[in-house]
Amino acid sequence: MTIITWLTYGALSALVLWFATEAACRLWLRRFGRFYSWTPHTRIRLDLLPDVFPHCDRTTRFDVNSRGERGDEPPGWEAMHVLAMGGSAVECYMNDQETQWPYRVQVELNRPEALQSLGRPRVHVGNIGRSLMTVEHLNRMIERVFDNYERLDVAFMMVGSSDVVAWTEVGAPESNYQPKTTNDWGIWRAHPMGPFTWHPVRSATRRCCVAVWRALRKPIKHGGNVGKSVRRKREMRAAGQHLDHLPDPSSMLEMYRKNLTRLVQLSKQKAERVLVVRTPWFDQDPTPEEEAAFWNLGLGNPGKEQVERYLGFACARRLLEEMDRVTVEVAEAEGVEHVNIRPHLEYSLETFYDEFHLTPKGCRQMGAVVADAILRGADAVAQGPAANAQSSQPDDEGASTERAARRRAQA
Repeated sequence: MTIITWLTYGALSALVLWFATEAACRLWLRRFGRFYSWTPHTRIRLDLLPDVFPHCDRTTRFDVNSRGERGDEPPGWEAMHVLAMGGSAVECYMNDQETQWPYRVQVELNRPEALQSLGRPRVHVGNIGRSLMTVEHLNRMIERVFDNYERLDVAFMMVGSSDVVAWTEVGAPESNYQPKTTNDWGIWRAHPMGPFTWHPVRSATRRCCVAVWRALRKPIKHGGNVGKSVRRKREMRAAGQHLDHLPDPSSMLEMYRKNLTRLVQLSKQKAERVLVVRTPWFDQDPTPEEEAAFWNLGLGNPGKEQVERYLGFACARRLLEEMDRVTVEVAEAEGVEHVNIRPHLEYSLETFYDEFHLTPKGCRQMGAVVADAILRGADAVAQGPAANAQSSQPDDEGASTERAARRRAQA
C-alpha cells in the first residue's frame, strides 16, 4: 500500500471512531445524564473589596459537591439529609463556604445534643439556592433536580425576594405582569441536554470529557476586586428618585402564590418535612449610612441599564410585607411549618450588607433560628400529634426559644 492509502484508511478510521464516540456520549447523556443546580465540583475563590463589604470575609470559598449543591460531599443515607432552596439570599454568594447560613444550620444540627434529639449520626445540609431564581424558575429546576435524591428528610425554602426584584426590574407593572424567561442554562448550571453538533467544541463528547476532568482535577476559578458592580449600583440608587407610591403588586403576588403553592407541593412529594423560612429584610428605618448600602428595588435592571427610579424604603417595606403575607397564607393552606426570622435578627450593617443579604454575623443568627425550628419539629414528631400541631404555629411574637437565644449569644 502507498502512504496515501494508509493516510486515507487512518483518516476514515479516525472519522468512524469520532462518530462512534460522539454517538455513545449522546446516548449515555440521554440515558444517565442528570440535572444540577450548580455544576458539580465547581470551585470558586473570591476576593471581596473591603470598602464595599466591610463586615464580610475578605476571601470567600464557594465549593460545590458531586450532587450540584453548595456544601460538603454528601454522606451515606444513614445521615439526615436537608436541602435548602431559594434565591440569592440562600445562595449567599458573598459569604464563605462555612459562614453561609445554610452551612450554619448544618453546624447547629451536628451538635451532640441536636443529633441526640434527631436520632441521627450526622446531618448534611445541601444548598441549591441560586441568585435571581424566582419561584417559577425554582419549580422548573427542582422537577429534575429532585431525581438526584433517594429521599430527603427536610426541605426548606426561603423565597419571595427574587420575585419582588424580578417584578421591579420590568417596571413594576400593575397588570399583565409577565416575568422574564430564561433558558435551560439559566435553570440548571449542568444538564444532559443539547443541542449538540458534530463540531468538537459543541459536542457531547466534549461535555462528558469536561465533566470527568472537573471531577478529577477540581479546578479553582479566582475572582478579584469583587464588589465593583455593587458599588456602582449603590451610587445609582443614591442618585435616583425614591418613590413614595407603591404600584399595585396584585398580579405579581397572585403569580407568586400559585408558584409557591406548586413549590410546596413538589417538595412534599420528595421530603418528609417541608419548612417555609419567611424571607427577612432590613426591617427598621435605616440611617443615611445604612440606606447608602441599599441597591435593590429599582424600576429597571441596574445590571444592564441606568435606573433612575427606586421604591422608597416605606414602599419597599409595604411590598415585602405583602409578599410575606402571601407566603404565610400558602404555608398554612398547604399545612407546612413556617418560621418568622425577622424578630430574631439584629438590624445593622454588621448583619446586613444590603436590604436582603446577610453578613457572616447575620448568617450565624439566621442559622441558629432555622436549626431551632427544625429541632422543634423533630421534638414534636417524637412527642405526638398535639406537640406537632403546636410546633407548626408561626413564631410572630419575636420570642426566641431557649436554644435559639443561647446560640445567638454564642454567635
